[in-house]
Amino acid sequence: PLAVAVLLALLGGAFLLYRDLGAPHRPDEPIADVMPEFRQMRVLVDPRKGLDSRPATKPILVRHLLTHTAGFTYAFNQGLLEDEYKRVGLQPMSSGALLQQGAPAPDLTGYMQRLATLPLAAEPGSKWQYSISLDVAGALLERLTGKTLDRVFAEQLFEPLGMKDTGSDADNGGHDIVTGYANFPGGLAPQPN
Repeated sequence: PLAVAVLLALLGGAFLLYRDLGAPHRPDEPIADVMPEFRQMRVLVDPRKGLDSRPATKPILVRHLLTHTAGFTYAFNQGLLEDEYKRVGLQPMSSGALLQQGAPAPDLTGYMQRLATLPLAAEPGSKWQYSISLDVAGALLERLTGKTLDRVFAEQLFEPLGMKDTGSDADNGGHDIVTGYANFPGGLAPQPN
């Protein structure tokens, strides 16, 4: 739903509402206009040999987030940068397996601040790689709207489509809802609400 929400915001003009604040309102605008922590990104020189980095020559664009070409990676991939993601707690926000059972999900603001301290795996726009870029797109939407991501989803997607039993904390309204499970360190268990 995140990519759809971002696209609806772009196409429906929601980003235009924030243009006067310097916010991106087209897919080819830098995310650093709203998320300044991503303004001075660095890129690994050789991801296989170490964490030495150089300044990025291009900014991360909204388009890069939606196409997994922003230069980010996932902590569950193999490599030195991925080990750094793990060390600073940059697990995918959607992965309940990476939360302590019963603990709340980390907030996107702190998550983005930690992410911006690490180099990119590749120059923005130069390489496709599944990554946490949609997590960054979610944080971008939160900052643009001043609302939590679950409210953005509800208002832009779920409520207009009549999806009453869909959301981050859906009320079952007397209907059966599937319990999400994740592979926690102690084994398979229901995901925390």
